[in-house]
Amino acid sequence: MLSQEEFKPAIDGMWFPNTPTSFFWSGSPVAGGPPYAWSVYFLVGNAKVDFRSRANQVRLVRAGQ
Repeated sequence: MLSQEEFKPAIDGMWFPNTPTSFFWSGSPVAGGPPYAWSVYFLVGNAKVDFRSRANQVRLVRAGQ
């Protein structure tokens, strides 16, 4: 079994350099839970449900053409 240490950081540093070790909001709200949304921790790659009022980071992305 692989440990979380083997995936740090869990984001490609070439394309996303200097990513802070904090949670980032996803664009996905929690179904049936308006005050909650999903967030992702790019240091180890896990996701969790969090209050939308929390001051998490945001990474803007654009869909392909």
